[in-house]
Amino acid sequence: MDVNNLLIAIADLGDFVGGDDIGKKFRTGYDRAVANATGYVGALSTVYAQVSTNLTNMASNMRDAEWAGTIALPKVGDGPEFSASDGTLTP
Repeated sequence: MDVNNLLIAIADLGDFVGGDDIGKKFRTGYDRAVANATGYVGALSTVYAQVSTNLTNMASNMRDAEWAGTIALPKVGDGPEFSASDGTLTP
Protein backbone atom coordinates (compact mmCIF):
# COMPACT_ATOMS: atom_id res chain seq x y z
CA MET A 1 0.00 0.00 0.00
CA ASP A 2 1.46 3.35 -0.96
CA VAL A 3 1.38 6.57 1.06
CA ASN A 4 -1.44 8.11 -0.96
CA ASN A 5 -3.71 5.13 -0.29
CA LEU A 6 -2.92 5.34 3.43
CA LEU A 7 -3.75 9.04 3.53
CA ILE A 8 -7.00 8.41 1.64
CA ALA A 9 -7.93 5.62 4.08
CA ILE A 10 -7.31 7.95 7.05
CA ALA A 11 -9.25 10.77 5.40
CA ASP A 12 -12.15 8.37 4.82
CA LEU A 13 -12.43 7.95 8.58
CA GLY A 14 -13.90 11.44 8.71
CA ASP A 15 -13.36 13.86 11.59
CA PHE A 16 -11.80 11.39 14.02
CA VAL A 17 -10.26 14.04 16.29
CA GLY A 18 -13.38 15.87 17.36
CA GLY A 19 -14.08 19.57 17.54
CA ASP A 20 -12.89 20.46 21.06
CA ASP A 21 -9.67 22.37 21.79
CA ILE A 22 -7.59 19.20 22.25
CA GLY A 23 -8.96 17.74 19.00
CA LYS A 24 -8.20 20.97 17.11
CA LYS A 25 -4.67 21.06 18.54
CA PHE A 26 -4.15 17.43 17.55
CA ARG A 27 -5.51 18.14 14.04
CA THR A 28 -3.05 21.02 13.58
CA GLY A 29 -0.10 18.86 14.62
CA TYR A 30 -1.35 15.88 12.63
CA ASP A 31 -1.82 17.92 9.45
CA ARG A 32 1.68 19.37 9.82
CA ALA A 33 3.15 15.88 10.38
CA VAL A 34 1.34 14.49 7.31
CA ALA A 35 2.61 17.37 5.19
CA ASN A 36 6.17 16.82 6.43
CA ALA A 37 6.00 13.06 5.92
CA THR A 38 4.62 13.49 2.41
CA GLY A 39 7.43 15.92 1.59
CA TYR A 40 10.07 13.57 3.02
CA VAL A 41 8.76 10.60 1.04
CA GLY A 42 8.78 12.71 -2.13
CA ALA A 43 12.34 13.84 -1.43
CA LEU A 44 13.47 10.25 -0.83
CA SER A 45 11.97 9.06 -4.11
CA THR A 46 13.83 11.85 -5.93
CA VAL A 47 17.09 11.03 -4.16
CA TYR A 48 16.83 7.30 -4.89
CA ALA A 49 16.30 8.01 -8.58
CA GLN A 50 19.44 10.17 -8.55
CA VAL A 51 21.38 7.46 -6.69
CA SER A 52 20.52 5.02 -9.48
CA THR A 53 21.76 7.47 -12.11
CA ASN A 54 24.95 8.15 -10.15
CA LEU A 55 25.69 4.43 -9.72
CA THR A 56 25.24 3.88 -13.45
CA ASN A 57 27.64 6.76 -14.18
CA MET A 58 30.13 5.41 -11.63
CA ALA A 59 30.07 1.97 -13.26
CA SER A 60 30.69 3.50 -16.68
CA ASN A 61 33.57 5.61 -15.36
CA MET A 62 35.13 2.58 -13.65
CA ARG A 63 34.90 0.53 -16.85
CA ASP A 64 36.52 3.35 -18.85
CA ALA A 65 39.29 3.76 -16.25
CA GLU A 66 39.94 0.01 -16.22
CA TRP A 67 40.30 -0.09 -19.99
CA ALA A 68 42.56 2.96 -19.95
CA GLY A 69 44.76 1.21 -17.38
CA THR A 70 44.81 -1.99 -19.41
CA ILE A 71 45.81 -0.14 -22.58
CA ALA A 72 48.58 1.69 -20.69
CA LEU A 73 50.24 -1.58 -19.56
CA PRO A 74 53.63 -2.24 -21.17
CA LYS A 75 53.64 -4.68 -24.06
CA VAL A 76 54.96 -8.10 -23.18
CA GLY A 77 57.19 -9.74 -25.79
CA ASP A 78 55.69 -12.33 -28.07
CA GLY A 79 57.99 -15.05 -26.73
CA PRO A 80 59.92 -17.62 -28.74
CA GLU A 81 58.64 -18.97 -32.01
CA PHE A 82 58.68 -22.56 -33.20
CA SER A 83 60.71 -23.43 -36.21
CA ALA A 84 58.44 -24.43 -39.05
CA SER A 85 60.68 -27.23 -40.23
CA ASP A 86 61.37 -29.30 -37.11
CA GLY A 87 59.21 -27.90 -34.27
CA THR A 88 62.18 -26.79 -32.15
CA LEU A 89 62.40 -23.37 -30.58
CA THR A 90 64.33 -20.74 -32.52
CA PRO A 91 66.38 -18.26 -30.47
